Amino acid sequence: MNIAVGLGRAQPRQSAASAARRGRGAFSEQSKSRPPATSTSLARFISVCVSLGGHRAVLSGRRIASDRRANDEPGRAGNAATWITVPANKAIIKISDVAEIKQVSGAFCAAVERAWAGKYAKSVCYVTLCSPDYDWGLRVLLRSLRKVSSVPLIVIAPRRWSVECDEPDVLFVEVPALVNPQYTPHRREFSETLTKLWIFGLTCFHRIIFVDADCLFLRSIDDLFDQDGFLAGSNYVVNSTQRSFNSGLFSFAPTRELRDFIFEQAQHAASPEGADQGLLNALLQSKVRLLPPEYDLLRHYNYYGGVEVNRDEIRMIHYIVKKPWELAVRESPDLSLIDLDDLWTKQLTRDELLALIGGWRRTQHFSVWDQEEENRRRRRRRRNRIVIIAGFIIAAAVFFCFGYFARGFSWPR
Repeated sequence: MNIAVGLGRAQPRQSAASAARRGRGAFSEQSKSRPPATSTSLARFISVCVSLGGHRAVLSGRRIASDRRANDEPGRAGNAATWITVPANKAIIKISDVAEIKQVSGAFCAAVERAWAGKYAKSVCYVTLCSPDYDWGLRVLLRSLRKVSSVPLIVIAPRRWSVECDEPDVLFVEVPALVNPQYTPHRREFSETLTKLWIFGLTCFHRIIFVDADCLFLRSIDDLFDQDGFLAGSNYVVNSTQRSFNSGLFSFAPTRELRDFIFEQAQHAASPEGADQGLLNALLQSKVRLLPPEYDLLRHYNYYGGVEVNRDEIRMIHYIVKKPWELAVRESPDLSLIDLDDLWTKQLTRDELLALIGGWRRTQHFSVWDQEEENRRRRRRRRNRIVIIAGFIIAAAVFFCFGYFARGFSWPR
């Protein structure tokens, strides 16, 4: 079954109250244009190999190319994003340090208010959590969001990176990472998702919509700002009849009571996958009101069974598990979902497509290199085993011959 969704731009529905309350923010401070990168990952790879030499140099060059690829790929020049940093004593805060979390949370809210002072009335906003690994996803999220909504967006991240942003009313905020040492994340990308909890400290807003950075907007979801209660997308991939929600989309009114409840109880909440989704379900499952699946269409083969989706009403696609900017296949059914990945790819410019393909080629090169290295190691091990066995055979033959000649050429009777 192929899903083909139109990309026509839809006008967001706004009530008179929300339109008056919302107002378009003027936070679009002009930033200096970042000059295009002059060195590529491949050039660094060669220079590292030449300077260091040997197999270690190859591994170091590969690591450098992988870590800095997002910053130095060609065709990604644009306006540098404006960052603010939340003052904190630590770059990583344990979820059990409740007092410190509340203190930093207040500083977070104050920093956002100062950044938007006099430019945006206290009202509503979108929030997302991002990292350098999700840089491609963030680009498409911003671009698709601005096609259907003018509501400002806050991007929170546990560390800065060089990111270009040409979209208006976007604020990048560096916050400390939140971690729980008792959790064992099932996937690598789950290791920083608890940082999402900082959004409950944004009590300076009337209402917030949180969306993951691996989402694509097809139609507006601004109508969630006009509703009450805690709303979230259904986690129907697990069980279409279960009341668990997907933490990639939820809308709520931030209050001090809710903030204190989340921060105080988070350390006691269990999470099966070792991430934010299990924690939030454990704390808020009884309060959540699930949204129709069209609001948060999960890109996963399990949605084909157990849930009815109106394709003409899909608001947002959430690319869980396999990401459309990744070359590798994570699950065998990914092939049947290429149509949804194509919708994401259409949001990229020509230069971005060239940069993405260039990254895929380098990834494929290093993957083939690793495979060749493994094949060489296997051949060496096989050759060594043959040499050892041959050595034993030769040693046994020499020992037999020595014993035979030592008995004076007499045949045993």
